[in-house]
Amino acid sequence: MRLLCRYELEASYRFPFGEKMLLSGYVKKYAEDPDRVALIFYGRRITFCELDEWSDRLATALNDLGYRKGDRMALFLQNGPQAYIGYLAAEKLGLVRVTVDPMHKERELKYQLDDSGASLIIVQDQIYPIVGNVRDECNIKDIIVTSFHDFLPEQPEMPLHPMMNPEKQVFPNTIELLDLLDRYEPNPPHVDVSLSDFGWLLYTGGTTGLPKGCIHTNYNAVASAIGGGYAYGGVVNSFNDSGPQLIAAFPVTHISGLFIFCLISV
Repeated sequence: MRLLCRYELEASYRFPFGEKMLLSGYVKKYAEDPDRVALIFYGRRITFCELDEWSDRLATALNDLGYRKGDRMALFLQNGPQAYIGYLAAEKLGLVRVTVDPMHKERELKYQLDDSGASLIIVQDQIYPIVGNVRDECNIKDIIVTSFHDFLPEQPEMPLHPMMNPEKQVFPNTIELLDLLDRYEPNPPHVDVSLSDFGWLLYTGGTTGLPKGCIHTNYNAVASAIGGGYAYGGVVNSFNDSGPQLIAAFPVTHISGLFIFCLISV
């Protein structure tokens, strides 16, 4: 097997709707089929239409809270639909997505929030206390809290992990994600966001020193999804096909988990 050069790889890509479309654009296109399923979360089937609408609602809310293109939004989450909604909403406003390992403790979290300049964070309720312990020491303006229970079905189709059993927790001086999705209409402002814009700030593991932030453009995400789809046997969805089902076992805040997010988007 020979290695393909970058030119050969790019020449072999077939962007379904052109090279200028963002990931949120693919989701909106697939949402034209109201029954097309994007995610299955313990038996709850979430359609592309729902993902698109919820991310529109969240983008509208974030804009109302004063967040604008280029602002940094941290996501401190376990795997679940909330991360996908947050990633898409941020892209629609041109926010830079800062992924944070949910295993981080206070020292690691504070370093990454300070280094990235994040002023907004979406966090799982179970790990909110870690954020609460450092919020006064960081530049965090708003904290949006969510829970596994926000999107779990009433009757899960598989046993829940023990960490998912505790009841939903609510904290003072925070904002509930579901409240935003309920209160705001899916009417975000039009923001000129391009593939060449700074879209992601991912951090190294820090095994040889302090973690280092790596800048990724929106094009990196789209190209990774398209190229990766072909590399893994043509799993890229076509508009007229429901596509294969992928198990998202990697942490959604890790580059491997983000790759799965990009794949389901296209």
